[in-house]
Amino acid sequence: MSKKDRRRAQVDDEVSKTLASFESLEEIDVGPYFFSRLQANLSSTVDTPEPLVLRFLHAGRLFPALLVVMVVLNVVTAVVILRNGRSNSAVSGSSDMDLLAEQYMPMGTSEGLDIAAE
Repeated sequence: MSKKDRRRAQVDDEVSKTLASFESLEEIDVGPYFFSRLQANLSSTVDTPEPLVLRFLHAGRLFPALLVVMVVLNVVTAVVILRNGRSNSAVSGSSDMDLLAEQYMPMGTSEGLDIAAE
C-alpha cells in the first residue's frame, strides 16, 4: 500500500466517523416561529440593495482612482507650499507676526510693539 493510498484511507475513516457522529446527535427543539423569523431576517439582508457609489467602491473600480487622485493632490499641495514658502522668505526678511501686525493693526499702533519678542 502506497503513502497516497494510506492517506486516502485515513481521510475516508475520518469522514465516516464524522458522519456517524452526526447520526448520534439529538434533534434540537426550536420555537414554533423560528423558521419564519429566520427566513424574514435572511430576506431582509438580501433585499436591501447597496447604493451605487458603494457598489463601485467594492467592485474596485472607483477606489483605486480616488486613491490616486488623493495622492496626486497631496503631492501637488506639498510642492506648491514648499515653493511659496521659499519665495516668501526670500522676498521679505520680516516674520509672519510682523506681516500680520502690519495688515491688521491700525496705522501707527504697531510701531511701538515688538511682537516677535513674545
